[in-house]
Amino acid sequence: MYIVVRPHGDPSLINMLFTGHDSLKLDVDCFLKLYFDTKFLKLSQGLAYQQQGNTTTLLPWVAHYEITSDSLHVGFEFGDYDPELPLIFIIRPLNPDGPLGGGGQPQPPEWCT
Repeated sequence: MYIVVRPHGDPSLINMLFTGHDSLKLDVDCFLKLYFDTKFLKLSQGLAYQQQGNTTTLLPWVAHYEITSDSLHVGFEFGDYDPELPLIFIIRPLNPDGPLGGGGQPQPPEWCT
């Protein structure tokens, strides 16, 4: 999932609503876990990028989840960025039974329509 905040937008207004799950928690690695009976979906923290022209730059922080008291809404805690440029968050599901991957630098986002 890509979340793009246009220049001068306010990323603190990003609010995701989840329904149909049994519970919603942050695990010890700060990943978001949505529980469904005996299974769960695990979402990585949001990698943050900024893009200027054809140059995409990974920011030196990740967007951390903030769960509201009702356990339905999720927002983000974020670091410094240039408000003159688009701010891009990438959130990916993690396979709990598969490897977490690793090695090398995270790749810049790929776009499609």
